Amino acid sequence: MASCAVPGAVEPVRLGEWLLADGGITSLAPVQVARQKGSDVVIRPNVGGLHWMDFKRGKGLIREGEIATRKSLDQIYGTLPLYKRVLRFTDRFKSRKDEKTDKNQEGISGG
Repeated sequence: MASCAVPGAVEPVRLGEWLLADGGITSLAPVQVARQKGSDVVIRPNVGGLHWMDFKRGKGLIREGEIATRKSLDQIYGTLPLYKRVLRFTDRFKSRKDEKTDKNQEGISGG
């Protein structure tokens, strides 16, 4: 199944015995299919009764996507291999150390 772009705008294509079409024909947001296929994380923003041609709500929809993604971060990080999680943890620790160093430098130069 393909993702939704503009259902009906592109003609289905025959490939051998397969008829390939935009996924939006069967499901605009194929969440159930993604889960059935074993996706580690499915992010589904709360977009209400959005019509696929409603471009006026773009900024708000992007914001909803950001919110949904942030809510899923722990789940996303949980799917990463251990070494990537360790790197993420050490990077976070390093950035806190850098912030303290910057504050100390400000105090020295400001005093």
